[in-house]
Amino acid sequence: MVDNLISWAKPEQFGIDELRNLALRGRIRVPEFQRSFRWASSDVLDLFDSLLRGFPIGSLLLWQAEAPSGSVQLGALSIEAPESSDAYWVIDGQQRITSLVNAVSPEAFDLEDRFRLMYSLEDNRIKRPHEARGELAIPLPDLFDMPRAMGWVSDKGATDQVARIAEVNQFLRDIRIPASVVARDADMTTLREIFDRMNSSGKRLRGAEIFDAINRSLGNNSADTDSTAVVADRVAAATTFGRVSDDVVHQAILVRRHPDFARDPHGEFGSERQQISNFPDEDQTQAYRGAEEALIRAVSFLTDTAGVPHTTFLPYRSLLLVLVRFMAFHPRPSPRNRELLSRWFWRAAVAFATNTISNTQQTGRMLAGQIEVGDEDATVQHLLTAVSSADGKTPPGAEDFKAPSAVSKIHLCAYWALQPIEPSNGIPIDGAALATALEDSPTASPVLPKLSPRPPSMHLAARIMSLNLGGAEAVQALATKSLSVPDDRALRSHLFEFDELPALQAGDLAEILPKRAARFDAHIEDFIAQRTAWGFESTPPLSLFDLDDEATEAS
Repeated sequence: MVDNLISWAKPEQFGIDELRNLALRGRIRVPEFQRSFRWASSDVLDLFDSLLRGFPIGSLLLWQAEAPSGSVQLGALSIEAPESSDAYWVIDGQQRITSLVNAVSPEAFDLEDRFRLMYSLEDNRIKRPHEARGELAIPLPDLFDMPRAMGWVSDKGATDQVARIAEVNQFLRDIRIPASVVARDADMTTLREIFDRMNSSGKRLRGAEIFDAINRSLGNNSADTDSTAVVADRVAAATTFGRVSDDVVHQAILVRRHPDFARDPHGEFGSERQQISNFPDEDQTQAYRGAEEALIRAVSFLTDTAGVPHTTFLPYRSLLLVLVRFMAFHPRPSPRNRELLSRWFWRAAVAFATNTISNTQQTGRMLAGQIEVGDEDATVQHLLTAVSSADGKTPPGAEDFKAPSAVSKIHLCAYWALQPIEPSNGIPIDGAALATALEDSPTASPVLPKLSPRPPSMHLAARIMSLNLGGAEAVQALATKSLSVPDDRALRSHLFEFDELPALQAGDLAEILPKRAARFDAHIEDFIAQRTAWGFESTPPLSLFDLDDEATEAS
């Protein structure tokens, strides 16, 4: 009976250098998602620290199959990959492989902070450059390559460290990463079953978008394409915005095709509905793909330009839907229109928060209806005019903070604008780390621990932004970090003052919190004033004006 069983996967081991060489030759393929690498620099550091200490880092899951030629992005490395008959598709282990390959590559060291690691020869530990300042520390790419290491030794005059460097170099090169390599003739059903069994617990599975991306890369159609859940997964993988709800994806599909995103979806692709759609000739698959692309552009605009880092910080869903429709017809807005669109977003948010304009589906449909196909400049001006009645309005204060409420989400975006530093490691919190910490959470509460079990106030000032620590621990860590650095950046990023350090260390917050609350209120007011930019010119780009004709007439 055993002879009849098929062994779909075989155990293998890869050295770090072997993985790097495979990657640079284009034989490692990660399903393509824009900005899909989510690990922060601390995660990359922890991975190498685990390797040096002999801790297990888990097994990789790879599928050996053909791959077309094309550009491959692996972390900071851009690789022109030739066609391959035996490429390794990464099914599970993307973050680990990307970190391993980039951290030992000189090119990535120069391009991306997250992969910039040093080995301290003074205490035999992997550190980030700012942590190794003033120490004798060798960049990891130099440590991994003995000729480069000898060049570093010569530059530093550290000939007494040659034996130690050679020892660590050999140790790193001897490390073997376990992997399960699935046979090329395994079908997608078998591959997904293996993946699901390897990931039966822990974080939310993102298998669907992996397999769908592989199918797309190979020119195949995926049965999972027409699914709001899969589109939501792919948007989460392509951005740091987190996973929007399936309902948002559903409405994004509708609003791209017509401003009324609250309409009955039945018969959406029937002949009658197609006649009023902006895309009358597309089928359902094309509609889902188009909505996905517009949704990715919209949430990328929110994270990169408008200052909304995550879906749990988004105050009003309808504004995202308007942006989806905008990005469907104007996918690459000019820098000036991006600036004005950000002003519109925040003016609209203030209008909703102050009830200057009702936050209803009808209002959302009205705003979506302002978008003109083929006229980006006019569209932006129409949107700004539609919310002009909110001029000078101010949302309620932060004294009654509730993470799920829209107004509190505006306040959270103001907090994010301070570029808060993670108390546990002294590094500014980035969007990727925030997305990881908030995965599967419906609100931002997990990264906003209370400063004490019974805060004296419900004000936002009674919380602190931290991804890894509880409130009291975060305050103590923040105070400790602030004592060891020459400035008070970490404190100021959370609206504490340097002279409050002794009280913070002692956990005596009674006098501090009212002062911090006043700072928060002032900062939120400044944030809204800067983002809405009332009183500043909102003229369209100069390209709208035919200056050449005016110059000709003047002459």
